[in-house]
Amino acid sequence: MVRDIVTTLKDKRLAAFSVYIPMLIGDSKSPALESAKNMKDAGIASFWDGDRSLGKAYGQTVTLPEGKKTAWDIYSIYGPDAIWDKTPPKPVFWMHQLGLDDRRLDPERFRAAVELQLKNLQ
Repeated sequence: MVRDIVTTLKDKRLAAFSVYIPMLIGDSKSPALESAKNMKDAGIASFWDGDRSLGKAYGQTVTLPEGKKTAWDIYSIYGPDAIWDKTPPKPVFWMHQLGLDDRRLDPERFRAAVELQLKNLQ
């Protein structure tokens, strides 16, 4: 996703963020910080959500597959008017890697949604 969208598009209007959430055995802050170095090189700000609070908030903002309550491995697009408050705003478009449904991550489809959002800003 980094290469396909952020690195390739290189659009100054595009801001990308990565949030690491410990969901699997072995997930911890140390590997997240190591991965964050690669993200920083691509111009992506990274954050650690050790208590899963953002993941749980997203779980209330979007309908996750298979009854999941905590969002992780999700990709969201927001327009310039998105207002961040106590909970994340509903994204303009989003995909995930949490199950098999129509929102299952398809990098080409997600990139097309990013490009459409950028085109609509012109």
